Amino acid sequence: TAEGKDGPQEFQGVLLNPILDMAGSKDEATKLVFTASDGYSAVINLSDLRNSPQALLAFMETPGEYMVVLPDQPTSSWVKNIIKIDVE
Repeated sequence: TAEGKDGPQEFQGVLLNPILDMAGSKDEATKLVFTASDGYSAVINLSDLRNSPQALLAFMETPGEYMVVLPDQPTSSWVKNIIKIDVE
């Protein structure tokens, strides 16, 4: 459950921190850039994400579409229809 624009909502998906652990990242990485299919993007500090254990790559209603849910961040960083996550 996370507090979104429309109040508390239930989400299902995969936690982002374990995904980052599996993917690995350069030691100098400081931020993540989430990009949507429409070109919208949001940047979050890597340290903020690492300190948010409930950060989630959530499943959307359409199979194969995902949304980033960041409970400790402004909803403007909750990007829908993710097509790319860059670690910079």
